[in-house]
Amino acid sequence: MENKVVKLLLIIVILLSLLMIYERFSGGLSISSLGAQNKIDEVYDLIKDIYVDEVEDSAISRRAIEGILSGLDPHSVYLSQDEVSSNEEEMKGEFEGIGIEFQMIDDTVNIISVMAGGPSEKAGLLPGDKLVAIDKDSATGISTDAIRKKIKGKSGSKVTVSVVRYGSKDLKLIQITRGKIPVKSVTAGFMLNKNTGYMNIVRFAEKTSTEVLDMLNTLRAKGMSRIVLDLRNNPGGYLQEAVKIADYFIDGSKVIVSTRGRISQANEVFKAEKEYVYEKMPLVILINRSSASASEILAGAIQDWDRGLVIGERSFGKGLVQQQIDLSDGSAVRLTIAKYFTPLGRSIQRHYDDREEYYDELSHREEEDSLAAAGKDITSGLPAFLTPKKRKVLGGGGISPDYKSGSYDNSRGSAALLRSNYYSQVSLAWFEINGDKIRSDFKTAEDFNSKFEFTPADVQFFRTFAAGFGSVNELTGDDIFLNRIKAEIARYIWQQQGFFFVYMMKDETVLTALSMLDKAAELASLKQE
Repeated sequence: MENKVVKLLLIIVILLSLLMIYERFSGGLSISSLGAQNKIDEVYDLIKDIYVDEVEDSAISRRAIEGILSGLDPHSVYLSQDEVSSNEEEMKGEFEGIGIEFQMIDDTVNIISVMAGGPSEKAGLLPGDKLVAIDKDSATGISTDAIRKKIKGKSGSKVTVSVVRYGSKDLKLIQITRGKIPVKSVTAGFMLNKNTGYMNIVRFAEKTSTEVLDMLNTLRAKGMSRIVLDLRNNPGGYLQEAVKIADYFIDGSKVIVSTRGRISQANEVFKAEKEYVYEKMPLVILINRSSASASEILAGAIQDWDRGLVIGERSFGKGLVQQQIDLSDGSAVRLTIAKYFTPLGRSIQRHYDDREEYYDELSHREEEDSLAAAGKDITSGLPAFLTPKKRKVLGGGGISPDYKSGSYDNSRGSAALLRSNYYSQVSLAWFEINGDKIRSDFKTAEDFNSKFEFTPADVQFFRTFAAGFGSVNELTGDDIFLNRIKAEIARYIWQQQGFFFVYMMKDETVLTALSMLDKAAELASLKQE
């Protein structure tokens, strides 16, 4: 990195400390009267000229930038060149690679799913294969980032992988021609029943609004007249994409969101513009504590206009807008330039005076749930607003759902299993034995979901496998527990669409949404077909 960049971005704490040392040992010569830029120049020269060890500019600069940004808000961050590249791939909706999902289990790369029609499927790679080498280099015991770097490459280039397949002792060498791999924002979309469509959105990237509209049109052609939009675990993304999607459901020229900042170009009001048939369909949006930013913009606009119901948990509470500014070496600073406000003027940004507490708060929300269940007011001090239908909604701490569902307390044991990677491991172990039969017996995820049931021997297998996973063993045999394993197995054959179809059919929050669609229609003054 150029010296000038380093000089501009040295951490203030380091500056002050070194300045005091310099003043103490320089015979009383003070440089405290120099301007901020001169101080940075002076300290940089001191480090380069007399510091005891040689210091790499790149290491200093990253720590310096991160130190400076740490004094701002939690979402103003520095991105290295690799992080910029990775983020661009995700947000542009495409990268070049071989088209697999994998997990590291016991230091071994286990292939979870193979993209339909992608390079790996064409080459013969299968879910359940264990990848042990890439171009003759061992793939065992190295990081997931290192694996990704090895299998990515220019479209048209080739990579040879060595895999072990269940039931075979021979090492298989498979040459794969890399290609362009789409990164979908809409991971699944299907009919929950004859007239209710479901869609899962995992991010708001460059093509998300187009993906959403395409899926809405597809589901409408299948008979959809009611919509469940799942934004759980969606961390956000581009504000403009959230605005476009909100426009699909909000009529007229109603305000969707506004932004306010210190610079003039940060002050904008975004409104609905076009007319869509989906404005007349009952709508429920699902959120949880990991729904943030653009997810909250969409949910907040729907809630403020009484357009539909919001169900789930209180959302993350990120109401800040960032602009990414590229630096000369390909790295970047993502800097907060504005706050956003819902149509009623709600800021849903949580307090962030203490960064550690800011993120820890999410894991302590079960205590909030317990207090609410005991009848105690947990909203005291939060600003309240009235919707056009005179419903009270809150600001200052995320989007509070109209109806709570899927609380952390009810799924604490299941969350422990997820953290321990139990579901992936047990489903893979079962699939290695039974996968060929599942492929043969069931041609669609719908058929598999409706007709397949685990045997008592299967349940015992899951219990035995869970022996090393602590106190959560009592969950084995539970219907929700078994459905999660069933969904993981569906993922091996029918990718994410299969997983979500099986899992959501018994998901508590989805079932709550189905029961609330009539109320959503009544709230929005919509006629039911």
